[in-house]
Amino acid sequence: MKIGEEREINVRFPDEYHSEELKGKDAMFKVKLNGFKVKELPTIDDEFAKDVSEFDTLEEYKADLRKHMEEDNEHRAKHELESKALEKVVENTPIDIPQSMIEMEVNAKLEEIKHNMKHQGIDFNMYLNMIGQKEDDVKIQLEDQAIKDIKVRLVLQAIINKEKIEVTDEDIEKKIEELAKMRNQDVEDFKKTFSENIRNYYKENMKFEKAMQFIIDNAKIK
Repeated sequence: MKIGEEREINVRFPDEYHSEELKGKDAMFKVKLNGFKVKELPTIDDEFAKDVSEFDTLEEYKADLRKHMEEDNEHRAKHELESKALEKVVENTPIDIPQSMIEMEVNAKLEEIKHNMKHQGIDFNMYLNMIGQKEDDVKIQLEDQAIKDIKVRLVLQAIINKEKIEVTDEDIEKKIEELAKMRNQDVEDFKKTFSENIRNYYKENMKFEKAMQFIIDNAKIK
């Protein structure tokens, strides 16, 4: 195409497209080429490293990038292992969940979606109109995940109770130090922001983390 040239382009939306109204439908787009832009890439050297990072040399910057990539890969692998282990345990654990509990979980997830959309400036009812669904349709879609999440929490709580998993003051202190380090804050100053409620919140979360670690340590995943 030349600058100023207009064309009509025919496309077909995929059958798995996220919008029900457009799935598998043919569409025609009118396009006009207004101009070309060439992206000029900077020279990758020590000066570049200084501009985009806290490091003085390119080698230091590369080493830091490698370190973070390795950490990300480790976290991803750990998450995948946790997911597989939990999935296996939940599959082998018969749990009768009251419908009222499922409804509460679904409603909580729906409220979270509405909250996130509001922060993005999206009207939830307008979104429903765009995708051609009602609120009850969304609730039905959320039910399977709600049941899985409830089962996971119940299984982890059962392990906590059976194995008498506890979180010590030492565990809490270590967690606070890790969080302060992650946020580049002084540990003592960061501790002052921790009320009793926040400490209890982390204490309960750490019990679930220990229960998860118990599953991984005793899992046999193929």
